[in-house]
Amino acid sequence: MSESVQAATHLERATQPALYLVPAPLSQIAPSVELLPSDLQTVQRITRWLVETPKTARAWLKLYAHPEPLANLTLSPLSELDSPDALTDWMSADTSDVGVLSDAGCPGVAAPGAQAVAVAHQLGWKVCPMVGASSLLLALMGSGMSGQSCVFHGYLTVDASQRSRSIEETERQSARLAQTQMAIETPYRNAALFEALCATLHPTTMLCVASELRGPGQRIQSQPVAAWRRQPFDPGKLATLFVWQAVTHTDKSAVNAVAVNRKGPSARSRRS
Repeated sequence: MSESVQAATHLERATQPALYLVPAPLSQIAPSVELLPSDLQTVQRITRWLVETPKTARAWLKLYAHPEPLANLTLSPLSELDSPDALTDWMSADTSDVGVLSDAGCPGVAAPGAQAVAVAHQLGWKVCPMVGASSLLLALMGSGMSGQSCVFHGYLTVDASQRSRSIEETERQSARLAQTQMAIETPYRNAALFEALCATLHPTTMLCVASELRGPGQRIQSQPVAAWRRQPFDPGKLATLFVWQAVTHTDKSAVNAVAVNRKGPSARSRRS
C-alpha cells in the first residue's frame, strides 16, 4: 500500500463517525447512573442525539451530568425520522458522532433505535453499544427459565379473544421448543394481561412477573400459574415484564407439588 493510500485510509478512520447506543435508566421512580465511567465520558461529549422522547432524554442527560447546556444539544425524535432515507439524510448532515437514547433500557432492544443502527452500518459508521441495564435480560435472568431459547413478543393485542389465542399459541411454542416467552404491557393494562395469562396458561406453566427492575420497588416472582391463581395479586402500574415457559411432562409432578403447597383463595380457570 502506497504512503498516500495509507494516509487517506488513516484519515478516513480518524474522521469516521460513530453511533453510540446509550442505555437509559429503567426505574422512573429512582433513576441512577449505571454506565461505565469511560462510557459516561463519551456520553458527555456527544451533542447530536436520536431520542425516543426529547423531554425524557433531557432528564437522562442531566442525570448523566452532560456539561453542555441542554438547549445547545440536538435532540431529534426517532418518530420523526421514520424512514431509512430520513435517517440517512439526518445522520449524514454532520460528521460528528451521534448518540441514541430511548426512554428506558437499551436502544434497539424492545425500544426504538434498530433502524438507526441499520443506517449506520450502511453508511460505514462505527457502531458502539454501551453496557447498561436491559429489562429483557434482567427479567430473563431473574425468572429461572431458559435463557438458551427465548422470544420477546412485545405488546400483545388488547382484544381479549385474540390475546387469549396468542397466549395459547406461545404456550404451545414454548412446550414444543422448550422456549421462554416474554411480553410487556402498558403499565395501566398490567392487570388485564396478568389476568389473561393466569386464565389461559396451563396450571403447571411457570409464570414470572418482574416489576420496577433496578428500582427501589423491584419485585421478581416466579411460580406455577396454579400458585398465582391461589393468591390475590395486583401487578400495579409499574413497568413490568411477564415471562412464561411451559413445563414438560417429566417436570410436572414437581411443579404440581409446589402449587398444591401454596396457600390462598382458589381461582376459577377456563383451563384445567
